[in-house]
Amino acid sequence: MSFIETIVEKENKVLSELKKCLESGYPTYILGNGEGADNIEKRAKDFKFNGRLVNKKFFKKADKVYCLEEVLDNTDEKINVIVGYRGFNETTLQNWKDKINIIIDMDFWAGNCFVDSSLMTYSFVEKNVDKLNEVYDGVEDEYSRKVLSAYINQKISSDYKYLKKVKTTPQYFENAIISLDENETFVDCGAFDGDSAAAFIKELNIRGIKKYNKIISFEPDPSNYKKLISRNFINHICMNKGTSDMKGELLFSSSGTSSGISDRGEITVELDQLDNMINEKISYLKMDIEGAELASLKGAKNLIVKYRPKLAICIYHKKEDLWEIYSYIKSLIPQYRFYIRVYEDTATELVLYAV
Repeated sequence: MSFIETIVEKENKVLSELKKCLESGYPTYILGNGEGADNIEKRAKDFKFNGRLVNKKFFKKADKVYCLEEVLDNTDEKINVIVGYRGFNETTLQNWKDKINIIIDMDFWAGNCFVDSSLMTYSFVEKNVDKLNEVYDGVEDEYSRKVLSAYINQKISSDYKYLKKVKTTPQYFENAIISLDENETFVDCGAFDGDSAAAFIKELNIRGIKKYNKIISFEPDPSNYKKLISRNFINHICMNKGTSDMKGELLFSSSGTSSGISDRGEITVELDQLDNMINEKISYLKMDIEGAELASLKGAKNLIVKYRPKLAICIYHKKEDLWEIYSYIKSLIPQYRFYIRVYEDTATELVLYAV
């Protein structure tokens, strides 16, 4: 079966459900007030929501934010609800089921809208089918092809069912793909609070490997960086910098797990090329940096060509990353073998491996 034949979804189901909400005449609210709610409003920018609902336990007064229980207890009409967070359980609204017209719980919000706020469409896939075909045909195993097709079908439709069937564990350290030994120098770009470094050490222990050479972590977000350095891992070098294909400073938006470079950022961070910051052999390079992956790979060209490290690069932040990152890495080292895996129900944590 060709790649395009595996793409069966043609439209976004949330948009069609929102159309039903509008036609119902009932007010429509987003359930939640975090990043997910922000992303829903950005992606459904033509739809006017009546506000956001927050459970009484977490409710704080703010513009267009209302207490869930108060709204449902006091309304004389039905409402529509679109869920803006992961792990929603419909039984939490059981007491008000007679007051709710439509509940939309779909994968419409995942990802960082500062990086790419537009929806993936079937026409976008058709337009770029040759580039996507190259990736589909170039990966090493059938499971990678299944993951790529599932990811794209879910991105187009927002239907959770696709990625639930193909997600695996552990992220970055699947034994069948990633080999490890006592001489690893693990470079972690987008280190967050050190969670991936901790997972690296844990995986070594699981495999009976008692030591490693070094961990080099890059994390530009100041609050995340404080947590990172507090880990006190052995042979751990931490840098409060971002990685790119240039040296300089850029505005940065600090928002927990989705912090990233943004022209609307509230802080300034220092950026540099990995080639400028590392002058030793590396064995494993991981990147989850909110859309800066391709630029950072270009800034690590010399390290990659010289040492041919294992690569684990996130390819879900920008639609074009699906083929541009694969093509760039392959242009540097044609001998790399490529795999694709995903680690969430939502259309996030899609990783391209090159080994």
